[in-house]
Amino acid sequence: MPWRIGLLMAIDCGIASIDFLSCCCGEGKPIHMVGNRIFGLDLLRAYAVLAVVYAHGYGLLSEVVPHRLYSLPTLDGVSIFFALSGFLIGRILLKVFATDHVAPADIFVFWCRRWLRTIPNFGVVLVLLIVGSVLLGQHLPDKLWLYFVFSQNLFSAHPNFFQEAWSLSVEEWFYLTLPVLLLISLRVSLFGKRQTIVMVILVGVVGVAAYRSVLALQLDIHSVEAWDAHLRKMVFTRFDALLFGVGAAYVALYKHGLVVKWKWWLLVAGLSLLVFDKVFMRVFFSQFYLNHFTLTVTAVGATLLTLGLSELVYQERNLISRLVVGVSKISYSMYLVHHSLVLWMLLPALEKHADEFVRVDSSAVVYLMYWFLTGVISIVLYKCVEKPIMAVRDRHFRA
Repeated sequence: MPWRIGLLMAIDCGIASIDFLSCCCGEGKPIHMVGNRIFGLDLLRAYAVLAVVYAHGYGLLSEVVPHRLYSLPTLDGVSIFFALSGFLIGRILLKVFATDHVAPADIFVFWCRRWLRTIPNFGVVLVLLIVGSVLLGQHLPDKLWLYFVFSQNLFSAHPNFFQEAWSLSVEEWFYLTLPVLLLISLRVSLFGKRQTIVMVILVGVVGVAAYRSVLALQLDIHSVEAWDAHLRKMVFTRFDALLFGVGAAYVALYKHGLVVKWKWWLLVAGLSLLVFDKVFMRVFFSQFYLNHFTLTVTAVGATLLTLGLSELVYQERNLISRLVVGVSKISYSMYLVHHSLVLWMLLPALEKHADEFVRVDSSAVVYLMYWFLTGVISIVLYKCVEKPIMAVRDRHFRA
């Protein structure tokens, strides 16, 4: 398939690794890696982005493939991203807060590293979408400036423009608030450092879940669309998904032996929860379950999956492992470009102009174009923006 060719191109060009975690996991025991990457987490990240891109591509095949059949291979990719992000961020922050004295400068370095990791790609895609919308005569949101501070879904439903940006807002605000919350809690707490961190995680998880339930009752949500807009895609309603990941990082750091012992059970439990939620919502749809439980169940499932895969051993370098790592490296770019830029802007424009020269009436051809364009643009964005910026970050802001 064209997108596989694109991935091989990326790998052959020798794209460098990102999100490198070199610290050991508890008592000096190393996480199993391929080279300098955690292969199990690369595998999870690659699956998550492919699941999201795959799911959004259904509209191109909706007339020829039943949705129930098409969606069989997919689990909740965004929940997996949240748990994975919380796990990785949790490892970094726990390392920072493990020192005797945490200075504001340490938090500032953490923020700079996160911002340099996420904002450049986001900014480039946002500008491309704005320019493209103006040239095509499409409507821009009234408060466009909110996108530049990740606040377009802070207190209201996310606009239709650049829809995938909703999850970026969740993560950016989480990166901003969690270190401050931990710093304040550790300075005022009467308990030990570890106990305080656990309390912050538990209170945050319970508090967010309770907030979602209260919000669902207040807004009287009775449809999947309203649930999606006001519960699933709002900033503060999804912090628990990342906090579960931070909790998993704590367990991996301080209870590493248990993670090694139970890794396969963690993997099975995580998959079981994600599959249960998907099957239950298909067969026994319940608005009550959707409003109050599904986001918690998928967050826990994704977290258990992340914890189990963080110990996945894969020593050999072969075509499969290289493909997995390659997709993982460009996953952030793929997530940013696949929907609004490729699916809703470039593909319609290309189809319109292609019809002037050759009749394009095959759903399969358009579907392959969707994957090909997503792969190629993601590779270009990674090599031209993300990789150079990451090199600058690692030179000037060392973890």
